[in-house]
Amino acid sequence: MWLFDPEFTNHFMILLYLVDAGLVNEEWTSLLQHVATPPAVFHFRKAGLEAHCMNPCHNSQTWRGLFQTLGYRPNFYKKKDSDYYGLKPNAMWRRVNNEQLRLTGRYKDLQSPVTVDSDTIDKHIDAPRIRQNTPLWLKMREGSIGGSSCGNILGLAEKSSCRFLEAEFKKLGINYRLNGDHKRMIQEWNRLTNNQAEEQHDPWQQFCFQWGHEHENNGKLLWLNIYQSQILEETGMHFLQLEQIPSGAQLPSFPIHASPDGLIEDAVIEIKSRVPFYNSGNEYHYNGHKIYPHSIVIPIHYAQLQFEMLCAGKNLAHLVIVSASNGATMFTVEKNVEWLTLALKWLIRWHEKFISGPSTQVMPVRDNMVYHIPSSTVMKKAIESNTLDSKTKDYLIFLELTARECARATSTKVHIDNVPYTEAEHQPMFLDNIEKKKENSNTESNEDRNSELYVSSFQCLKLTLIRLIL
Repeated sequence: MWLFDPEFTNHFMILLYLVDAGLVNEEWTSLLQHVATPPAVFHFRKAGLEAHCMNPCHNSQTWRGLFQTLGYRPNFYKKKDSDYYGLKPNAMWRRVNNEQLRLTGRYKDLQSPVTVDSDTIDKHIDAPRIRQNTPLWLKMREGSIGGSSCGNILGLAEKSSCRFLEAEFKKLGINYRLNGDHKRMIQEWNRLTNNQAEEQHDPWQQFCFQWGHEHENNGKLLWLNIYQSQILEETGMHFLQLEQIPSGAQLPSFPIHASPDGLIEDAVIEIKSRVPFYNSGNEYHYNGHKIYPHSIVIPIHYAQLQFEMLCAGKNLAHLVIVSASNGATMFTVEKNVEWLTLALKWLIRWHEKFISGPSTQVMPVRDNMVYHIPSSTVMKKAIESNTLDSKTKDYLIFLELTARECARATSTKVHIDNVPYTEAEHQPMFLDNIEKKKENSNTESNEDRNSELYVSSFQCLKLTLIRLIL
């Protein structure tokens, strides 16, 4: 309507001014809702404005931004999941490249990277110079537990653990839904027992990994823009050394490593990028407008950060979580020796039970068959009767500590609205060039039947706004 009716545009801009000045009451909202009926929705579609409003790159100059300024969300701004879809989502869409990082003058690429495998490679000296996601980096990870795997192995991604952690979060004033899936622990077990190669994932999971890797630079550039005096260095993998293990902690008989996304003088940098697509059969749909950066430090991320700090010899971690359309969140996490001591104990127990022990077991296929967390009712009775076994009690103490530390790290949250992206024609949202809205087969017939209603609804809306202004 804005494009095709200057008279309406003038009236609407006057209304914006009056509402902002507090000279118009809330009556206009109910009147506008009354005329925003399905025929009016069809009219917006016919004018070509709905696509403009639903653009994932919308800004304050679009209809969506103008109505949000007024605190009103008409029903025609509710984007459908099928509005943007395709067969091949582009993992490089809007990503920031290395050259853009170098232009800041404060990003250092990996110095003298190790690229050739040989018997002379020292994992403690040379591994930090092995570029991440290269064949040599993947080979060095074999048989070692990585920082990103620790949360899964510790049971922090189990559904039963997630429900317990959610209850602990509520006690601390945090309402957050955690997504648990026992398959993550099964995948770690398969990788360590060579039952499944690390690359053997379903196409959707492979795309999620690729998206996260390609968009690390978006988070790095954001971090560099925030910390103008800092220099960010690329790094490889860091294996845990004996002298880094906390005093009094158990010594693991297996290698542990971590690969932070970057290093500064006193901290590790970890970037998480939320995937703005979802898989539906053979199609992939864009829903970035619904995907927000995490508002808390979730337990599996906390575990990863703790082991990154332990392996890299740092006492601080910066976590940056970016989304495609809804900004980013940044957290600062401190190294916690108490948590790491308990985590190492449970990692060693898990490894001895399923990987390296004298009588290893097969990983259960069901959730809660490893750490055995009782339900809230059973737990309450067991606590009252003092029949809760010591191993379960120790594990619950570990989960309680995890929830407290995640809450403490969450208190450092900073939200950033503007995330650096690259807008370029060679970066389409979908590689098969299907970046359009699905139209129902009966759309044309609906438009023909309601052609008169378009005009009447449009005139009704105009008259309503004019009456409010006058």
